[in-house]
Amino acid sequence: MLYIKDFQRGSHQAFAICFDRYYAALCYFARGFLPGSPVIAADIVQDAFERLWERHADFMQESSIRSFLYVTVKNAVLDLQKHDRVIRKHHALQRPETNMHETALERMIEAEALANVHCAIQRLPEGCRSVLNLGYFQGLRNAEIASRLQVSVNTVKSQKMRAIKLLKGLFAASANISSILFFLSIPFFLVFRSFYCA
Repeated sequence: MLYIKDFQRGSHQAFAICFDRYYAALCYFARGFLPGSPVIAADIVQDAFERLWERHADFMQESSIRSFLYVTVKNAVLDLQKHDRVIRKHHALQRPETNMHETALERMIEAEALANVHCAIQRLPEGCRSVLNLGYFQGLRNAEIASRLQVSVNTVKSQKMRAIKLLKGLFAASANISSILFFLSIPFFLVFRSFYCA
């Protein structure tokens, strides 16, 4: 990538490009291991970017930057979990270290797919975007969304269906396979349940 040389020289603009490119995916990645702790996950990701900046001159390829960020976040989460095991051995949400290593790649793919879905949602018309945000990310039922937006339940349902159609088109156009596969799995767990929850 063209910005890598500027990144090596310590360009803040190049660092901002890198930050924008990976921040959302890394947050999804960290939150996958820290359910219910989005603030801690965000702190870990910010720390990873600080470490990256401290070593900016060492990176000659974007793939090295990406690997460094994911490994740094994974190790930070692992350290946190080790600490939690010492403090709270029987914590209900504790995940074994071996499980984390086995699922890290899956979580990385899922995180990047989620980030792509998030970016695609930002490109939707405002009505579709609002309905998806309230329904899928805030967990509101169709009737609650209709009340919040002051529209009919049928309008909410039609906006959801339009949004899904538009998103499928966006993913097909970009040929982003991981995002397409991830998004196609959404209807079974979210879309149909949310669509019929009035």
